[in-house]
Amino acid sequence: MEHQKNVTMRHVQETFACWKNVNDQIKSLEASLERHDPSRDAPVAGLATQLKGLQLESDRLLLLAQRALLTIKTPRSSNGDSTWG
Repeated sequence: MEHQKNVTMRHVQETFACWKNVNDQIKSLEASLERHDPSRDAPVAGLATQLKGLQLESDRLLLLAQRALLTIKTPRSSNGDSTWG
């Protein structure tokens, strides 16, 4: 069980690192969109689409990490307390 917990935690860490990378890209694109001046800059329709895709990927990665963590979480009592296996 301990080996599986370690493998799962490594997976969670890797997934979170991927999420962090995607989140950094989102912040960069958002900043670009905020600074965009339509009269001076090229159209940004592609950036908005790319931003939406990155937001979906961000949500997917967080869900994967959450699911992985839940596989090693074990109930402690019936009142909602829990512990990690």
